[in-house]
Amino acid sequence: MDQKINIELEKAINKVCHTTEKCGQCAGKNCLVGFSRYANSYSKNNQTPIVPNGFDELPQSDMRGGYTDDDVLETIAKTLVFCRSCKKDHDPNCVLALVRDCMEVITIGDEQDYDGDPITYLQMFAEHNKDLGIALKELYAIEKENQKQ
Repeated sequence: MDQKINIELEKAINKVCHTTEKCGQCAGKNCLVGFSRYANSYSKNNQTPIVPNGFDELPQSDMRGGYTDDDVLETIAKTLVFCRSCKKDHDPNCVLALVRDCMEVITIGDEQDYDGDPITYLQMFAEHNKDLGIALKELYAIEKENQKQ
Protein backbone atom coordinates (compact mmCIF):
# COMPACT_ATOMS: atom_id res chain seq x y z
CA MET A 1 0.00 0.00 0.00
CA ASP A 2 1.19 3.49 -0.81
CA GLN A 3 2.79 5.15 2.24
CA LYS A 4 1.01 8.39 1.28
CA ILE A 5 -2.30 6.70 2.07
CA ASN A 6 -1.05 5.63 5.50
CA ILE A 7 0.11 9.18 6.23
CA GLU A 8 -3.22 10.67 5.14
CA LEU A 9 -5.11 8.13 7.26
CA GLU A 10 -2.88 8.86 10.23
CA LYS A 11 -3.66 12.58 10.02
CA ALA A 12 -7.40 11.92 9.77
CA ILE A 13 -7.40 9.43 12.66
CA ASN A 14 -5.42 11.85 14.82
CA LYS A 15 -8.10 14.51 14.26
CA VAL A 16 -10.72 12.11 15.64
CA CYS A 17 -8.72 11.16 18.75
CA HIS A 18 -9.78 12.68 22.06
CA THR A 19 -6.16 12.45 23.30
CA THR A 20 -5.24 11.70 26.90
CA GLU A 21 -6.37 15.22 27.78
CA LYS A 22 -10.00 14.10 27.53
CA CYS A 23 -9.73 10.32 27.99
CA GLY A 24 -7.06 10.23 30.67
CA GLN A 25 -4.94 7.16 29.98
CA CYS A 26 -4.84 5.95 26.37
CA ALA A 27 -6.69 2.63 25.92
CA GLY A 28 -4.66 1.75 22.80
CA LYS A 29 -6.16 -1.08 20.74
CA ASN A 30 -9.16 -1.26 23.11
CA CYS A 31 -10.37 2.09 21.76
CA LEU A 32 -11.87 2.41 18.28
CA VAL A 33 -9.53 5.28 17.44
CA GLY A 34 -6.57 3.51 19.03
CA PHE A 35 -7.37 0.38 17.05
CA SER A 36 -7.54 2.47 13.87
CA ARG A 37 -4.08 3.82 14.70
CA TYR A 38 -2.80 0.32 15.34
CA ALA A 39 -4.20 -1.03 12.05
CA ASN A 40 -2.78 1.88 10.07
CA SER A 41 0.60 1.60 11.79
CA TYR A 42 0.70 -2.16 11.10
CA SER A 43 -0.10 -1.52 7.46
CA LYS A 44 2.53 1.20 7.17
CA ASN A 45 5.29 -0.69 9.00
CA ASN A 46 4.69 -3.96 7.15
CA GLN A 47 3.94 -2.31 3.79
CA THR A 48 0.74 -4.29 3.38
CA PRO A 49 -2.92 -3.29 3.27
CA ILE A 50 -3.95 -6.42 5.22
CA VAL A 51 -3.95 -6.59 9.03
CA PRO A 52 -4.12 -10.29 9.99
CA ASN A 53 -7.27 -11.05 12.04
CA GLY A 54 -7.94 -7.31 12.23
CA PHE A 55 -11.69 -7.59 11.84
CA ASP A 56 -11.87 -10.12 14.68
CA GLU A 57 -10.00 -7.71 16.96
CA LEU A 58 -12.26 -4.65 16.46
CA PRO A 59 -13.09 -3.24 19.91
CA GLN A 60 -16.89 -3.40 19.53
CA SER A 61 -17.50 -2.56 23.18
CA ASP A 62 -15.77 0.83 23.02
CA MET A 63 -18.53 3.43 23.13
CA ARG A 64 -16.76 6.56 24.44
CA GLY A 65 -18.82 9.01 22.42
CA GLY A 66 -18.26 12.72 22.15
CA TYR A 67 -16.47 12.54 18.82
CA THR A 68 -16.86 15.24 16.19
CA ASP A 69 -19.01 13.93 13.32
CA ASP A 70 -17.13 15.98 10.71
CA ASP A 71 -13.76 14.48 11.68
CA VAL A 72 -15.15 10.95 11.77
CA LEU A 73 -16.95 11.37 8.44
CA GLU A 74 -13.82 12.88 6.89
CA THR A 75 -11.91 9.77 7.90
CA ILE A 76 -14.58 7.52 6.36
CA ALA A 77 -14.48 9.64 3.19
CA LYS A 78 -10.71 9.19 2.96
CA THR A 79 -11.04 5.40 3.26
CA LEU A 80 -13.59 5.43 0.44
CA VAL A 81 -11.41 7.58 -1.82
CA PHE A 82 -8.37 5.37 -1.21
CA CYS A 83 -10.40 2.18 -1.78
CA ARG A 84 -9.48 0.38 -4.98
CA SER A 85 -13.11 -0.69 -5.53
CA CYS A 86 -12.10 -4.31 -5.16
CA LYS A 87 -15.72 -5.54 -5.11
CA LYS A 88 -15.60 -9.38 -4.87
CA ASP A 89 -11.99 -9.29 -3.71
CA HIS A 90 -12.83 -7.02 -0.74
CA ASP A 91 -11.01 -8.18 2.39
CA PRO A 92 -12.50 -7.17 5.78
CA ASN A 93 -8.96 -7.18 7.19
CA CYS A 94 -7.87 -4.40 4.82
CA VAL A 95 -6.66 -1.39 6.78
CA LEU A 96 -9.12 0.85 4.92
CA ALA A 97 -12.01 -1.43 5.86
CA LEU A 98 -10.87 -1.63 9.48
CA VAL A 99 -10.54 2.12 9.88
CA ARG A 100 -13.88 2.64 8.15
CA ASP A 101 -15.51 0.03 10.42
CA CYS A 102 -14.18 1.75 13.54
CA MET A 103 -15.45 5.12 12.36
CA GLU A 104 -18.87 3.59 11.58
CA VAL A 105 -19.15 2.22 15.10
CA ILE A 106 -18.29 5.70 16.41
CA THR A 107 -20.92 7.46 14.26
CA ILE A 108 -23.79 5.01 13.95
CA GLY A 109 -23.05 2.32 16.52
CA ASP A 110 -22.23 -0.61 14.22
CA GLU A 111 -20.17 -1.37 11.15
CA GLN A 112 -21.98 -1.46 7.83
CA ASP A 113 -21.81 -3.99 5.03
CA TYR A 114 -19.24 -3.06 2.41
CA ASP A 115 -19.09 -4.76 -0.95
CA GLY A 116 -15.90 -3.07 -2.12
CA ASP A 117 -17.69 -0.26 -3.96
CA PRO A 118 -17.60 3.27 -2.46
CA ILE A 119 -20.61 4.56 -4.43
CA THR A 120 -22.88 1.73 -3.31
CA TYR A 121 -21.63 2.25 0.23
CA LEU A 122 -22.48 5.96 0.15
CA GLN A 123 -26.02 5.11 -0.90
CA MET A 124 -26.38 2.53 1.88
CA PHE A 125 -24.95 4.90 4.47
CA ALA A 126 -27.44 7.61 3.46
CA GLU A 127 -30.30 5.12 3.80
CA HIS A 128 -29.13 4.35 7.34
CA ASN A 129 -28.76 8.00 8.36
CA LYS A 130 -29.88 10.62 5.85
CA ASP A 131 -28.19 13.69 7.39
CA LEU A 132 -24.87 11.98 8.01
CA GLY A 133 -25.15 10.36 4.57
CA ILE A 134 -25.49 13.74 2.87
CA ALA A 135 -22.52 15.09 4.82
CA LEU A 136 -20.45 12.00 3.96
CA LYS A 137 -21.25 12.32 0.24
CA GLU A 138 -20.10 15.95 0.31
CA LEU A 139 -16.87 15.09 2.14
CA TYR A 140 -16.25 12.20 -0.25
CA ALA A 141 -16.57 14.56 -3.23
CA ILE A 142 -14.15 17.02 -1.60
CA GLU A 143 -11.63 14.28 -0.76
CA LYS A 144 -11.88 12.85 -4.26
CA GLU A 145 -11.18 16.28 -5.74
CA ASN A 146 -8.27 16.83 -3.32
CA GLN A 147 -6.66 13.56 -4.41
CA LYS A 148 -6.68 14.71 -8.04
CA GLN A 149 -4.53 17.73 -7.21
